[in-house]
Amino acid sequence: MVEVISVVLVILGVLLGSYTSRNRPAEKDVLKDLGFTSSHRWGGSNEVASPNAAQFYSPRNRIGSESYPELTIFSTLFSQGESTFPQDNTRIFAFKNVNGKYPRFILTDESTALKTKIQYEDYPDFSNIFNLCSFGSSDNLNLVKHLFDNTLLHDDLFKDMKQICSDYITIESDGNHIFYYWKYHLFYAQNFPKIISKLTRFHKTYLDITLD
Repeated sequence: MVEVISVVLVILGVLLGSYTSRNRPAEKDVLKDLGFTSSHRWGGSNEVASPNAAQFYSPRNRIGSESYPELTIFSTLFSQGESTFPQDNTRIFAFKNVNGKYPRFILTDESTALKTKIQYEDYPDFSNIFNLCSFGSSDNLNLVKHLFDNTLLHDDLFKDMKQICSDYITIESDGNHIFYYWKYHLFYAQNFPKIISKLTRFHKTYLDITLD
């Protein structure tokens, strides 16, 4: 009896997946409707550097839109282990700074060994969940400390960003771009308007500052 129920559940799962695939518009059509097109090469290169060592692989499927000139979206691989078959598994939303430089940092909830983990005694929940690390000079460190010393920013990370994905977001800056992503989540294009709207608001409210 248990075996029969298992077989029925598998069949129902396959049928549901097939129905969903047939009724979900092709991504390229959705992207076209939203005004997205294939994007140019990344700064004249196929590589995207990450402040967190060699974390990014070559970006794939780069797209952009005239409606969001500072935003490039691409997919990339984050390895889940040596035995993992390589595949694109994460969407990256990258905002370019056209007026100067961003402070360099990484904010992640992963248990990554960080050289200079920034702690906030006044915000234990934030410091217990997120690892925050700056890169470069002491001036950059002070700027990153000040940047994330913000109760409203923390509230948005815990609430608004969690409405997009059940996992906590990772945010990185290489000085020229700020990358927003949820590791191992390759979002459908249908979700782009909601994600971009929330990320744009968050970006412009808290992180869109420049360094001379």
